[in-house]
Amino acid sequence: MPLLTATDIPVKKQFCPLPARLNGDERRFKQVLINLVKNSLKFTEKGKIIIKASFFPPMNELTIHVRDTGVGIAPDDRKKLFSRFGKLHRTA
Repeated sequence: MPLLTATDIPVKKQFCPLPARLNGDERRFKQVLINLVKNSLKFTEKGKIIIKASFFPPMNELTIHVRDTGVGIAPDDRKKLFSRFGKLHRTA
């Protein structure tokens, strides 16, 4: 991800062994992952970002976590997170 090179924030990647091929909507997956990482970069002024990928073969399930030490989301705004077409105000 080229956008990771434009910051001084350390980005740690933790990937377990993944299958050579996964089934799914590649375009949407990339879009969501890039948005999560961009938000981490946008709201993390110091600290670190961790991107973790794990695969659970019995369920054929890929899980991605993007964790950062940014300002976080205000408790009142959390309920708005998954509303359609919503956008939270920048808190940083």
